[in-house]
Amino acid sequence: MLKYGTSLYIRQKSGVVMTRYWENQSGVYDPTAKEVIDNEFKRSKEIHDTINQVKNILKDKNLVLVERIIIQDKLTKRIWR
Repeated sequence: MLKYGTSLYIRQKSGVVMTRYWENQSGVYDPTAKEVIDNEFKRSKEIHDTINQVKNILKDKNLVLVERIIIQDKLTKRIWR
């Protein structure tokens, strides 16, 4: 998933970048896929913001992050690196 400016782009396995991710391969609106992609993007942004908050706290305390941050979602068991 890529984000450029205010638009969301989805990269398929074939390398093709989809700009209209709410459509299926036939070009028909797919509300289920849109909801899943939107939720995943929202969660990804929450994780990114959380990592930035941790880094800012460390910076305020004159500390440096030495190792990579690894976070696991309790509900989905997904690991974010």
